[in-house]
Amino acid sequence: MKTLKHIILLLLFTVTVVITANPLDSYPGVAPPPVIEAKSAVLMDYITGEVLYQQNAHLPHPPASLTKIMTLHLVYKEIERGNLKLNDTVKIPPSAWAVNMPEGSSLMFLGPNQETTILELMQGVGVVSGNDAAVALAQIVAGDVDRFVAMMNREAQSMGYTNMYFADPSGLNANSRITAFEFARFCRNYIKMHQDSLKDIHSLRTFSYPEQKNLINGAKDVPITQYNRNRLLWRLDYVDGLKTGYIDKSGYNIALTAVNNGMRLIAVILGVEGSNHSDGYEKLAKNGEELLSWGFDNFETLYPENIVLKKVPVWKGEKDFIAIKPEREVVVTVAKSEVSSLSTTIVTEEVIAPVERGEVLGRLTVKSEDRIIETFDLVAEEDVSKAGLLKSIWHTLVLFTSGILQR
Repeated sequence: MKTLKHIILLLLFTVTVVITANPLDSYPGVAPPPVIEAKSAVLMDYITGEVLYQQNAHLPHPPASLTKIMTLHLVYKEIERGNLKLNDTVKIPPSAWAVNMPEGSSLMFLGPNQETTILELMQGVGVVSGNDAAVALAQIVAGDVDRFVAMMNREAQSMGYTNMYFADPSGLNANSRITAFEFARFCRNYIKMHQDSLKDIHSLRTFSYPEQKNLINGAKDVPITQYNRNRLLWRLDYVDGLKTGYIDKSGYNIALTAVNNGMRLIAVILGVEGSNHSDGYEKLAKNGEELLSWGFDNFETLYPENIVLKKVPVWKGEKDFIAIKPEREVVVTVAKSEVSSLSTTIVTEEVIAPVERGEVLGRLTVKSEDRIIETFDLVAEEDVSKAGLLKSIWHTLVLFTSGILQR
């Protein structure tokens, strides 16, 4: 495609704004955020990926049991490849028995004379943070814990998370590292890729194991009911995940997600201090509730309506016009105080064939008064081949004599 610096279309209509990493600097209508008592924190819009709040967002920190979300991610990938099924029944390898876990471990209470399903193991990881369940899944997927850890780190790198490192599948090892920013991005991708994980695992408040169906060879273990440490699952109806974590060197961590009025938020809070578990998990819940409430009170996710994209004229082409569309979904995170003051412009250029499907032919720019917020590429919906000789000569003459084209 050949283009000329000539704007042929301009359209204005009311839309919204994308929030930057520090909205208070740009949007005076946004209320001050709460004070988050943590070493680092991020609040992110799930749909757009925009960061609404950050505090030391790139500070490396031990994830503790937040690690287990990566463990679950790799299990889900094996299921998607057809190598595992959620209802597959498996026996527990001795190395994953609860009695063989380090002292102080969170446990699903796996043991001899038991069999369980992949889904139950995943719930044991995601709901009650069982280190024994994480070891069991690592061995089932990779045959060896060390090989599974290598898979975890290859996956983190392949997804673009350069500051993410895992030393084990459970998070007990303090050498693992994440940042609040990268982990919020990872949680966003995790939810997109494994949407059933919220209802099947992360929103569950309790988990009991072993049930009678799990016992073999005459075992008579009694079920143990444990509670999800994410206290906001009880307090806020719109919270449906994701995971808490604690080791001595990390303090109390949480990855949260919640959906309210069509807007989903993701919060990652790392390094909350507590005098004991009750105090630490309560502070996590307080920080998380205040941050989510602030986000929902001040922002919303909108899909602009009434966007009219006219066909673009094509010179020297077999077709005289070509349809265009946004390269990606036009959706923005907005400050509620600015919704009524926003606009967009649509700009296209003179188009000369040949044109390939997906080629950029214009821009849709979201603005707040005179300030550019975000730009969406407008691309060709189809191919347009060159016209025949006579039409090409005629269009060349028209362009030349009109002063548009000088060749």
